[in-house]
Parts: sequence; structure tokens; C-alpha cells
Amino acid sequence: VYKRQGPRWNQAVADLGGTATADEIFAQMQANGATLNSDGYIEPNSDDPLMQWRITRPFNAPDNKTVSGYELAIQHLFGESGYGVAVNGTFVDGDVNFDVEDLTSEQTPLNGLSDSANFQAFYEKDGLSVKVTYAWRDSYLIGVGQSQGSSDNPPQFAKTYGQWDMSVNYDVTDSLTVFAEGVNLNNETEQGYGRYEEQFLFARQYGPRYTVGMRYSFK
Repeated sequence: VYKRQGPRWNQAVADLGGTATADEIFAQMQANGATLNSDGYIEPNSDDPLMQWRITRPFNAPDNKTVSGYELAIQHLFGESGYGVAVNGTFVDGDVNFDVEDLTSEQTPLNGLSDSANFQAFYEKDGLSVKVTYAWRDSYLIGVGQSQGSSDNPPQFAKTYGQWDMSVNYDVTDSLTVFAEGVNLNNETEQGYGRYEEQFLFARQYGPRYTVGMRYSFK
């Protein structure tokens, strides 16, 4: 580390015995003749090493790639009963997927691309609103590279996930509403894996979450 700091830094380290803190080295450099500028930094000289920068930026894929898809949505009310259902789904495809069998070439996949769907059954009438929702998402690429470490540049996928939620709202008056909500009622666990599902990487289990409360609006 010290060799990259320049001769004045190295001299101060040698003077202090090699176990000094950065503040002590800074003070020793001044004792050795280094001067400070108006901002409190040591004035540079010709012996100081050049600053090195690491720059990252997005780039376009080298080949023409396409993504296509369609979305379907339907909602139906059962007469004046207050009951209804809503279903929607998004389905995508393209040549931007990560090829898990390719171990040699550099790939430019699209992160986060996957099918998804939602189903909701609800009742809304006479101030009472009850909704039960199931949200599903197919597996998708989180990104290339794994924090667990690897000699190559492997992918990281999110496993197929689906959870049940429920909410109940009741208008006691025009101004006061009481409610109860439950999220992830089926206690689903988020999981990630590598090239294949057998290569487990992580799991996040938040458990079901419940909220009870009231809302009052001043009119």
C-alpha cells in the first residue's frame, strides 16, 4: 500500500517505524518539509504518483437483440353482488437470456426479464372492501457476477416466487375507516441460485406481516 503513495509518504512511514496511522504519517510528512495549501491538503510535487481512476459506464449490446411480449388483463363483476375477480399476466421472450451452458464467451443479457401474473378476488359493497391477491413471478436473471466469489463471471438468478396477500377495509363513517392487512400469508421465501437451481446462493425469509389500523380524514 505504502509504495503507491509516493516517496514522501514512504519516507514518513520509515521515520515512524512502519506502524503509524494515516494521521501520524500526515503529520510526519509536514515535519519532513511538506507544506499545506489553503484547503489543508499537502501541496503536490513532481515525485507524487499519478492518480488512477476507475470508470464504469453502460454500453449497448454488440449485436442486435430483440424482446417481444404481450400483456393480458381481465376484470369481471358478478352483477350487483359486490363480488369480482381480476386477472392479469405479462409474457415476454427474446434473445437476451443468459446461456448457462456457455462458459467461454462474454454475454450481454437483459436483467430482470421474466413472465409475471396476478390474480385478485374481491368484494366491495356497503363500505366493506375485501381483497385476496396472489402475485407470481417466474425466475429471472438478477445479474452477472456473484458476491460469493468465482473465477469466472457466473450468473445469479432469482427463483420463481409467488405470494398471497389479503386486505380488509371497512368505512365506519364517511371519515373513519378501519383496516387489516396481511402480506405474504403463505410465508414464501425469496431464493437465488447460480447457473442451475441446484447451486443455491441465498434465501430471504421475511415471514407473514400483518397490519391493523384506522384512517381518519378531516373534511
